[in-house]
Amino acid sequence: MSVFHHIKYGIIAVAAFILMIHLYLPKTACADPLPTLEIAEQQKYSIAFIQTSIPIYLYKDVPLTAAIDVTELRRKLIAHAHHHPYLHMISDELMNKTFQASGEYSDTISQAEIDMGYTDNLMAANNYVLATTLIQRVIQNFNQIQLAYLNPKMMAKAYQMLAYTYIAQYYEETPSGLDLHHLARTAFIELIRLAPHITMLEGRQSQDRVNTYDEALELFMGHASYRQTPLRDATALAHKMNVDMLPFLRIVQQRDGSFQLEIDLYQKGEMIYASLPIVTDTLTDQELYSQVIINTATAWLSNQYDCLKITPLEAPKHEFHKFGITVGPVYAAFMRHPTADLLHSVGGYANFSFMFNENFFIKAGFETVAVLPDKSHDLYDTFTAYRVPVLLGLSMELMYFRIFLATGLEMAFSTEYTITKSIICKTFGTDDIECLSQNVISNRDPFALQIPFSMGVVFGVDPFYVTTEFFISATVYPIKQSVFRHPIGIRLGITYRF
Repeated sequence: MSVFHHIKYGIIAVAAFILMIHLYLPKTACADPLPTLEIAEQQKYSIAFIQTSIPIYLYKDVPLTAAIDVTELRRKLIAHAHHHPYLHMISDELMNKTFQASGEYSDTISQAEIDMGYTDNLMAANNYVLATTLIQRVIQNFNQIQLAYLNPKMMAKAYQMLAYTYIAQYYEETPSGLDLHHLARTAFIELIRLAPHITMLEGRQSQDRVNTYDEALELFMGHASYRQTPLRDATALAHKMNVDMLPFLRIVQQRDGSFQLEIDLYQKGEMIYASLPIVTDTLTDQELYSQVIINTATAWLSNQYDCLKITPLEAPKHEFHKFGITVGPVYAAFMRHPTADLLHSVGGYANFSFMFNENFFIKAGFETVAVLPDKSHDLYDTFTAYRVPVLLGLSMELMYFRIFLATGLEMAFSTEYTITKSIICKTFGTDDIECLSQNVISNRDPFALQIPFSMGVVFGVDPFYVTTEFFISATVYPIKQSVFRHPIGIRLGITYRF
């Protein structure tokens, strides 16, 4: 086979692998990492896992191929929501207290226990009509306190009794138009929804009960609408719990023995329905089955949580100080000097700045330096230089510090100084008769005009900052060779902003 064919088949294999990943990996609606937000507790979405147990719905005639730990699934989902930065988790304890806060709850339960006992007695006495009326009242009272979500087993028991009362009347005279078979099947559908572990088995129940239950089970397993949480119920629960989100989960067996995870997510007046296949083809250890379901559920819920519209707290506004005073030491040297050696100078400075906004400023200052003797002593006597700069600048904040650039005009003054390179003049003085005048340069023009350029960095904690500034000034007047020109140096300072 030619190299070309090897390359072609390799490309096809890679494309097939990418397609498989695209099809089978969980899709993410909000794939970007969560931004770092400052979120107040009251801004988070409150969420409660109101289901005390996650139901598993099974066919009677399809073998069970895996043992699923729904208790661990619920525990993991609660922990996952608890650690999500956008969510505030409502605990089971608070949820139960909310349900049982009013006296209506305990009164309803107490009365129901009495009425269900009477219903049993009436059915034993073959008084099915009155038994039906009594158990219907029990169910109506249960619906008012939304018992189906806090104690589904007790609610399921009531629907089971209701189905029995309808079935018991199959062969009796009934009011015209009353379809007892349909009513019994509907009651069994509710029984299956609330307590799927309660089944009607041949040999243990009457054939009428078994047949009606089986019909209800086929309807329930074959139509997702029977299993889905009505928006009306979810809204009532959310208002009662004062929460924003309510997830409802269930695991549904398929005809081929596989399972499907169904999630109903209530979110501020809306319902999102999802049906997620549980892919376990490659599993060899059945103990991992529950983990696959946990991963599938948390992946889908994470996508929903991550896409919540959160309004973060406004970052504390940095107090903008327009004015600033800086003082500190300065070092400078002259790039152009009539002496043989470079002259150094040290001193101090102070300036006053005004910020037009976060990026534009103006500053003016005063600086004085003492010029130190040079090694060759060409500078006959030292002098003092004064500079008064006025600058406009740009600044920009970068995380922990601020950088700036500035330029403007600078007036410079200095005391008189004398320069000589003559050994005689240096030794015996400029007034000595042997010291010729042409060997002595005296500067009595104290004024110079300069264009300064500076750049620096500022860092610290408001209102005090440390400033480091590098500068160079181009002397534009005078330009004669006999004067010191073009100072360059560094300033260190402490800045106070107000």
